[in-house]
Amino acid sequence: MERTVFVTDTSNNLVPYTKRMSLDRITEDLKGYMAGADFNIFDYIIFGAEYQNMKRGTFEIKTFRSTLDLNTEFIPKISKAGAYYYQNNAEDLFEKTEGTILGYRLGYEIASGATLLFDYKQVYRDLDGNGKIKGADETVNITSIQTVISF
Repeated sequence: MERTVFVTDTSNNLVPYTKRMSLDRITEDLKGYMAGADFNIFDYIIFGAEYQNMKRGTFEIKTFRSTLDLNTEFIPKISKAGAYYYQNNAEDLFEKTEGTILGYRLGYEIASGATLLFDYKQVYRDLDGNGKIKGADETVNITSIQTVISF
């Protein structure tokens, strides 16, 4: 989701800044920590979360991931039901940035071993380069429908 972002240059113009340009700045090993846990709540709901913080000098990468999935054994024809929240390169974990992905997945069993998977997500683009995500113009809604075959 972050292959290219727009930043303001010294002349106050918006210019593209690629993921490769960001990664090329890393010349030494990053050090930090990663912690995560999954919780199975009465075999009905599974909640998982992970946080990673890697640093080198003033360069820092923070990543947060969380998922909430339902056990669909008890719901006829539904093979998957869950929601997710990802925050890549987060300064404030719950502030929308270009690294934020918020969505849900719903799988409907159309035949034995075949599922129609609906995946709806919101991602964000800082079109004006001010570092803040505001309004519908900077919110991108993506809906994908997939056929999943299991055997």
